[in-house]
Amino acid sequence: MRRKSYFIVAFILFVTTSIRAQNQPENAILLFDGGKLDIHFAISSHLLTRSPGLIVGSPSFANSSNPAALAFVTKKFFRFHVDLGGSSRIDVFYDINSRVKTEVDQAIQQYRSPDSEIVYPTVSPEVGLQHGLTSFALVLPMATTWGTSTIMASFSQPLTINVNALGTGFTTLIETCKHVGDQDMIVHMRLLMDMNLSFHTEVAQTQLGFATTFGERWAVGSFLNRYSMSASLNAKFKIDGIMETAGTEFAFNDPYDPRIDFAAGEQNDLNQSVTADFSGNAWGMKIGGLYQLSPCFTAGTTLELNPTLHLAGEMTVVQNKIPALNADALLSDDPDVTLVDPTKLHLDKLTMTESVENPIDNFLDLKLPSSFGLLLAYRTGVFSSSFQWNTYFGEFAYDFLNESRGLKLKQGFDLDLRLKSFNLALGVIFAETIHHNADKEGNATQSLPLPKAILGSQFHLGQGYQLGVQMALAPVPGLHLGMGYSF
Repeated sequence: MRRKSYFIVAFILFVTTSIRAQNQPENAILLFDGGKLDIHFAISSHLLTRSPGLIVGSPSFANSSNPAALAFVTKKFFRFHVDLGGSSRIDVFYDINSRVKTEVDQAIQQYRSPDSEIVYPTVSPEVGLQHGLTSFALVLPMATTWGTSTIMASFSQPLTINVNALGTGFTTLIETCKHVGDQDMIVHMRLLMDMNLSFHTEVAQTQLGFATTFGERWAVGSFLNRYSMSASLNAKFKIDGIMETAGTEFAFNDPYDPRIDFAAGEQNDLNQSVTADFSGNAWGMKIGGLYQLSPCFTAGTTLELNPTLHLAGEMTVVQNKIPALNADALLSDDPDVTLVDPTKLHLDKLTMTESVENPIDNFLDLKLPSSFGLLLAYRTGVFSSSFQWNTYFGEFAYDFLNESRGLKLKQGFDLDLRLKSFNLALGVIFAETIHHNADKEGNATQSLPLPKAILGSQFHLGQGYQLGVQMALAPVPGLHLGMGYSF
């Protein structure tokens, strides 16, 4: 949780960093009001849980998402799945505001004076599950001269993430001093900041499937997958403020300030913003085979070839700063490096700012890993089970601005148990974190097991209708409902 606290405090103290490294006794924070920060995070994910929901007229190994299992569906079938939403407040379980208070005290302690007025920020984080329709599918078995065959068409959204943050009321009044000859000029800076951030990303999958049997023992099948992804970010930091010295006030963001020579390219804008909008699609495929070893045992194999999604779009970054600020000082351990250079403060143009160039990119790549798997399934009476081993090649990672972050999946194991209408799915994928730049220089990898635990049940409602209930405990907790109709 410490990294999360740093992220929140970084937002709260964004403006006050302008005096952070001066170490001068005449610098003081006369007023610090952290305002209020509301954060809402919602997710819906089926990335590591296979195709969720209902299986009709098929043995347990159909739940392994092996395309060949389609050949064992005996009835026409339509299904859809819904995720039930919900949310909870993190501060109910973890006192995040106490941590933020501690971080604020440590950050401003050397600038507090006996007259300082401190109002600590109120942070309200909320985490929830995204609700809505996540998938639907139509399955049509048919007779052929060589055996039974099945075709399928489906659409699903395996990943949806929404993040919204609203910060209001951050206010600070800072007093500092600039030495001019034998005089000390007292400068007051009052700033007010509000922020609004929204982030949305989703991955959609359109799937066409075909499977057929050959004789009494063999079945083969394939999926043709169309992946689509979009990601958008809109973040705005509205910063208003006044600089005052010797009874004269200077206002930021004033387009009519006669002291600023706008015609010559000078500016007094302090607002910041980041916008980005990317989208793209790609094709993938999966093939599988099943062989019946005996009336109780079936073996299978799968090969999944996934693409890299090349997302194209636009990105815009607007950042403004006071010329006297040295942002590199925040990352420097050199005590002689100061964040504020007093020689660059112009007393007649205290609100003059300059724009900062930031790296941007109009392309973002999302890598999806491919895999090879082996399956062994067992069925007798009302009990069935399946065990699958997968080995992965490739990465589940994104490349953006010459940086790559994500996971390198290595091995995975899945165990599915079914007794009558109840089933339990357990699994784990062993992975390593990756983070490197274009020169392949990066941080050390860290092993990361990704567990899976899902409980499910199917209920026959009569007249061909079925209801499926699935409770995911890991990797992303959630409650999923599925409704199916066979005809």
